[in-house]
Amino acid sequence: MGRSKVKLDIVPYIASSLLCLLIGLIGLPCPAQNASDGTPAAGDGSPTPEATAAPTGKNAAPMGRTATDAETTHSIERRMVGRLLTDQKEIWTSPFHTSRPDAKWWLIIGAATAALVPADHWLATQLPNTADQKRFSRYFSNLGGPYLTYGIAGGFYLGGKITDNPRAVETGVLSAEALTNALAVVEVIKLITRRERPDVDHALGHFFAGGSSFPSGHEIMSWSLATIVASEYSDIKIVPIASYALATLVGASRFGARKHFASDVLAGAGMGWFIGRHIYNRWATEPKTGPHWKIAALVPHFEPMLGGDAVGVALNWGR
Repeated sequence: MGRSKVKLDIVPYIASSLLCLLIGLIGLPCPAQNASDGTPAAGDGSPTPEATAAPTGKNAAPMGRTATDAETTHSIERRMVGRLLTDQKEIWTSPFHTSRPDAKWWLIIGAATAALVPADHWLATQLPNTADQKRFSRYFSNLGGPYLTYGIAGGFYLGGKITDNPRAVETGVLSAEALTNALAVVEVIKLITRRERPDVDHALGHFFAGGSSFPSGHEIMSWSLATIVASEYSDIKIVPIASYALATLVGASRFGARKHFASDVLAGAGMGWFIGRHIYNRWATEPKTGPHWKIAALVPHFEPMLGGDAVGVALNWGR
């Protein structure tokens, strides 16, 4: 009797592990010291007049918001659970009370999505659609799945709890809140639109045909998570770049794997971005101040050194 072979793709799990490792590096504080006298540098957690003063400008809490008495009474975890119904009400009614800047972006993304729908069939047939292409795309599209996105949120939360870092804790809680709201929204819209996926019926993409293609669930969750992380750590330039780049990669991978049309991906990205912005602007209270982060150790800093007739450069790695 012959034995059947079971092929296990381990690349998605390796990629997931590497991404979680990067999240762990971001979530752990790394105190810096002045090289000259060994005294703690600013931001190492020791109290200074600047640190104890109320944050202002770009370091202030978003929208000038501070925690209320009711919020300080209950833990941030309990507040998140209680806020979910409020979030859903505000998200679904947002077209009736959106601001003018947000309305502009809603119109741009909505118009672009509507323009892509007639071109979806043509775009879906332009790729070679080989087995290697679809397998490679599936590897990276796993980055936007619920297991990994919630895992990243949990990584921030646990890392913040272990290291007593309120900003990391808030990032984890708000990420989980944004992901839960995004999941609820996308499932309702999928039930309404019922669009066929590109690998069905020659990629015609019919709506109301029993499918689940519109919008992309992986993309709405990726962009809601990326927006929270990018907003919380906007003072570390590489974090927003990496967050949005990974979210974009997930969308491209879902398109390449023939799981979604281009309009599905764009709609999911837009919705995820709006949900992430809403959750952050509505509930974030932690200022963008605190200790240096280990991710800074990955970025070299060059400092010119002048002395007598010699000219040199000092290379530091954020320690």
